[in-house]
Amino acid sequence: MEINEKLEVFYGAAIGAANSQSAAILGEQKNIYQSAMEEHEQSCRAALESSRRIFLEKQKKEVNRQAAEQMMTWKKDYQARREQKTRELFEIVIKKLASYRQTDGYETFLLAQIKKAEEFAQGEEMIIFISPSDRERQTVLQEKSGCKVEIAEDEFSGGIRAVIPSKNVLIDESFAERMRRAQETCWI
Repeated sequence: MEINEKLEVFYGAAIGAANSQSAAILGEQKNIYQSAMEEHEQSCRAALESSRRIFLEKQKKEVNRQAAEQMMTWKKDYQARREQKTRELFEIVIKKLASYRQTDGYETFLLAQIKKAEEFAQGEEMIIFISPSDRERQTVLQEKSGCKVEIAEDEFSGGIRAVIPSKNVLIDESFAERMRRAQETCWI
């Protein structure tokens, strides 16, 4: 073998070794870069997912907050309307009661209430109180019922209040008390 042939063989072997070594180094570098790229992609995906989750949670909280605010506004509006309608209803009832108090039926009602109070008193001394606005009915009620009927100091919009001193009992059948109880239990 001549020197040129030997050189060519040596050159081929050296180039082959260099190429295989270069390919191995390039493959290693490629694997390193690829794994670094995959790690980077994973960390980017994780960061993106985390920021997306945080964003969605913030959005969800904001939507819930706005919904709660709207619900509170609706509840306040509903409550205000309910109170307004209740007031209107009781204004109508008060007008109808004032109208009823001008009728003979009201006198019959008062006599029936006095009779119920008498039955409860079972013969004990009893004082019947009527509203100052019913003053003109005092004499008639006293004559028809046979009970002591007095004018109350405070206005209670009709009806009666009966006191049985021996039993320490107050029977409150006043319209003011009935209206108070009705307003406590009324819902529209």
